[in-house]
Amino acid sequence: MILWFGLLSLQLPASLPSVVFEDVGVPGGLYPKQPKMVEGVANATIQAGKEAVFNCTVEDVGSYKVSWMKQEPETSILTMADDMVTRNPRVTLTRNPPNVWRLHVKEIREEDRGWYMCQVNTDPASSQSAYLNVVGSNVGMLRMGNILRGDSGVYICNASNGVSPPDIMKILLNVEFPPTIYVTDSLIEVYPGQEVVLTCQIEAYPPPSVFWATDDGTTLISGMKYVVKSKEETPYRLSSSLVIRSVNSEDFRNYECHASNPLGEGIGSMQLKVVPKPVSPKTGSVLGKGQGKGEGAIFSIHQDMMFDEGLEPRYTIK
Repeated sequence: MILWFGLLSLQLPASLPSVVFEDVGVPGGLYPKQPKMVEGVANATIQAGKEAVFNCTVEDVGSYKVSWMKQEPETSILTMADDMVTRNPRVTLTRNPPNVWRLHVKEIREEDRGWYMCQVNTDPASSQSAYLNVVGSNVGMLRMGNILRGDSGVYICNASNGVSPPDIMKILLNVEFPPTIYVTDSLIEVYPGQEVVLTCQIEAYPPPSVFWATDDGTTLISGMKYVVKSKEETPYRLSSSLVIRSVNSEDFRNYECHASNPLGEGIGSMQLKVVPKPVSPKTGSVLGKGQGKGEGAIFSIHQDMMFDEGLEPRYTIK
């Protein structure tokens, strides 16, 4: 089979018209800006009869639409862009400033309890949710500002009207924070052949995942050479240890204790230094009888050796 190809010569103009693409920020446009939800919607605990307000802040909306929905007991649309969809007169929408879609639920009732979601109709959709908790009129509330990790624990609400016994409710508060690692010794010296234990203390919540690694990124797992252990001391504190068996000169390096949870990661570093093992001083004495032309003589030889290697023996002859 023989194939023939023809070549077509084209004469191009000296200059081509320039084309400028502009990002118009609309769905389906060329590289449109995507809306960005810049602040989380906060949960709210509101006393019955009061007003709940949820703020949803979105930048670069363009012609996308921001909606509010109630997710329980079934999903129902409350607002769409600036329009009210729900017929509930207690629910309203305001926008001040323009990039904040503020949902108002007035005269809160028990039936208003549940999850509320702010959603942008991107593909896939972007959304943030907040929970509305409705409490009765006779409510005791404990407000805590500037929460610290040390505030974690059990809090007790005691209700009494003078008639025994009082009613008690226990509430567990867990403060979430990224891992912090504490190392007791950053430099550890050991003799060849010894077993050494490296330890790090970790504070974090939620409980972190922990692993040990060398300074070149090699993860260490339990086996003939290493043993990795972790022990929870409190809900937000644990200790982890790395056992290195039969240490030799190749084990001289940095070791890292890694801990991570959804809020972040912490690293603690320790250096292991292998030092020569000292040997107890050795002393020996030899007595002998010399041979010579004169009278027989008694002489002694004394040798001091401080180490097995690296030193020449010393002799004293008398």
